[in-house]
Amino acid sequence: MAFLTARWQKRFGPVLASLMVAPLFGLGHFPLLFLAGGLTDSGRLTSSEVPEYIFYLLVLFAVPVRLILTWVFNSTGGSLPLVALLHASFDVTASGAILSGFYPGVDGRLLYFGLAIVAIGVLVMTRGRLGYRETSAAPAPVRIPTPAPVPLR
Repeated sequence: MAFLTARWQKRFGPVLASLMVAPLFGLGHFPLLFLAGGLTDSGRLTSSEVPEYIFYLLVLFAVPVRLILTWVFNSTGGSLPLVALLHASFDVTASGAILSGFYPGVDGRLLYFGLAIVAIGVLVMTRGRLGYRETSAAPAPVRIPTPAPVPLR
């Protein structure tokens, strides 16, 4: 997704690029709906839960997470290892293995609602730039001074 984000934010700006990449980001996680323990720690989703989780995956979770990941990507100069580490930390923290161990009975989806609040804060604090710095299309040519001629005696 960094490939698309890097190119689309040059064209559309960082927020719109993040919003356009978010559903694709969610679709990348779509196969988890069909794995036991992929999106829930309680096993497979029932057929009535699938539409709810598709909405979570494509909209509610993908948009704030993508905004935060774009901000980290831009602020670190495009560091994919740091973005991947942050993404993994979201997944681990929201899993039942960690969250329910410290806070029994708390739903992991609450983490993503907290991330939505953080994403709004990042949008406000960065004024929608998400750490993006435009680079000039062509760098200015470097002028090398020529030495003055030395008269021969």
